Amino acid sequence: MKNWCLIILIALGVIIGSPLFAEDSSAETKKLYESAVLLYGEKKYELARTVFQQILLHHPQSDLADNALYWKGISYYDERKYELALKELEKLLKDYPQGNKAEDARSTIKKIKKIQGALPPPEKKGLRELIRELERELSDKKYLRIP
Repeated sequence: MKNWCLIILIALGVIIGSPLFAEDSSAETKKLYESAVLLYGEKKYELARTVFQQILLHHPQSDLADNALYWKGISYYDERKYELALKELEKLLKDYPQGNKAEDARSTIKKIKKIQGALPPPEKKGLRELIRELERELSDKKYLRIP
């Protein structure tokens, strides 16, 4: 598995270093984008993000740039890395406000904020309070007694 990942990264390095990639080649950008989408579909999120990032670095004006940024954010969302997903999706709205993925990004941002709002903040309790809570829960079973 690791060898396969290494091969992809080496191939990606060769493609990026080639003169064809240095030019604003929409055909090459499309190939990279399709490769990244396939990796995403296979849940190889980290590799997919690497390819999406290369599109963003080398072809920020491409018609696929906002899509690359969107799927980069969605890959974080799928991994439940909500803060990273928010960062990418908000960047999409800033950099590509009229892009074809802007509305999808807004929708996903709302979902993330709803998820984050649904998670209550962790209660800060002292150790003694936690032990007393545990003692109350287990008191009928006589598992734990604290003097």
